[in-house]
Amino acid sequence: MRPVTPNHFILLLCQFFSTFGLMVLIPIMPLYMEKMTAHMGMPTVWAGLALSAPAIGSLFTAPIIGHFTDVFGHKKALLVSLTGFCISIIIMAEAVHLLVFIFGRILLGFCGLSVILTAYVSHLSVPARRGTALGQLQGSIALACLCGPIAGGLFMDQWGVEILLEFTALIVIVLMVSALFLLSNPPPSTESKHPQSVAASLFRDRSILSWLSAGTLVQAGAFGLVSCFVLYIGELSRITPLSLSAASLTGIIHALSWGTAFVAATYWGKRNDSRGDCLHNFVIAAFICGLTIFVLPWVSNIWLVLVLRLIQGFCFAALIPSVLHTITLKFENAVQGKAIGITNSAFVLGQLFGPVTVTLAYSFFNISIALICTSIFFMGAGLIVILNKISANSILEEAK
Repeated sequence: MRPVTPNHFILLLCQFFSTFGLMVLIPIMPLYMEKMTAHMGMPTVWAGLALSAPAIGSLFTAPIIGHFTDVFGHKKALLVSLTGFCISIIIMAEAVHLLVFIFGRILLGFCGLSVILTAYVSHLSVPARRGTALGQLQGSIALACLCGPIAGGLFMDQWGVEILLEFTALIVIVLMVSALFLLSNPPPSTESKHPQSVAASLFRDRSILSWLSAGTLVQAGAFGLVSCFVLYIGELSRITPLSLSAASLTGIIHALSWGTAFVAATYWGKRNDSRGDCLHNFVIAAFICGLTIFVLPWVSNIWLVLVLRLIQGFCFAALIPSVLHTITLKFENAVQGKAIGITNSAFVLGQLFGPVTVTLAYSFFNISIALICTSIFFMGAGLIVILNKISANSILEEAK
């Protein structure tokens, strides 16, 4: 396995702690909102708004952040973004009014740190090893998704989430200083078509558009599953007596699934490099994710549920890096930031409409339909990519 360079190590730490700061409040947001909205009411509504606030901020600013990275350089963009991230975390930690807290969450999305880190890692990696580098980045995200909710719940019960947020901000400040003095600053490429043509290329090229659509569906499935899985475990517990509460069991299964994704991320990245084509890995992983979720309504054994979720976590680790790898290989270094920013907006779009769609499916039908809807998102992602490949091959055959 190729050793992680100091540059990559710093970037992986930045990715871990930025995701960690985002995830510490995810499982406990409704409880946190109850405390903050004691005089206002509707804590569930405010919790939903607070959870979606970073995505709303990121949806519109990600392409701008990516373009800023291309024009002014990755290191400058990273330092500015880390500064904004620290400010947003401190605002959240010190907020005593709900609107101030939500403003901090929106600012978290505006920072576009994930876009910059992905573009930075892609820029530092040669194309032949970019899959591994992006896999390692996905691994750091998976590890943060495992550690963040656990730490958030623990601090909520023992010492207060505010202390954890302040500690996270302090670590990010240390990372900022480390990045300032230790991180290399490769000059941005200049040999490129006009940056404004990137958006046109993304939406005019059928292959790129299929990958963007697939990425949107993958994120819709992932976030849709998060919103309905606890409901599934709750109904399962009413049928089959369980030793743990539905909330605790859901948290454990989610954590183990993310742990599997952490282990698998580099494996899938190396496969993307060795094959030189992400399509096969993406399609196989997407269909397996879909199938493992599709069969859940007919499973009543909690150990089998755990096995299915571990398989799903293992395969999910292949999906987002495969989309990013494919997109970055289609554009020169000088415009990759903007391309990654637009791709990130596609991901965020899925994060927003996935839970809404799955929640509506549960409200109008039942948990089985909600899970099947989630499954369709994943299998639809694989189907879009493979159908586009078949269509492209047919066009080539006709041209010959």
